[in-house]
Amino acid sequence: MSKRPYGTGSLFIRTDVHGREIFYAQWRSNGRLVKRRLGFKRVGSGPGMTKGEAEKALRGMIDTVRAPVETMTLADAARRWLDHLEARGRRRSTLMDYESAVRVHLVPFFGERPMDRITADDPRQGGLLRNHVGG
Repeated sequence: MSKRPYGTGSLFIRTDVHGREIFYAQWRSNGRLVKRRLGFKRVGSGPGMTKGEAEKALRGMIDTVRAPVETMTLADAARRWLDHLEARGRRRSTLMDYESAVRVHLVPFFGERPMDRITADDPRQGGLLRNHVGG
């Protein structure tokens, strides 16, 4: 069987705890890696999938399964970041300082703009960093 073109996914086989081989598929969708179990590999003339059947199942899955596109605002990302820092054991005063900077400066400036629409030039255009960075 010829090699599949780049970007059209791949098949791999894993063995479960009972020694049975299982076909898995992986591909990228919306920039995220998607992995799915396809089914058992056929041994001899028994039940299971041949490699050709697994290829066909992979092509069908790529067409139907899409990775979710997560739209995250700066406020959402900041909340996750602050939760992460708290879990890492940052001091309460540090967390309060970070939360204040996000609440007072960043969220009012960026509003509900999705994170993927924010660029490195945005703060300079609005004068947010003018007094601190010399921009």
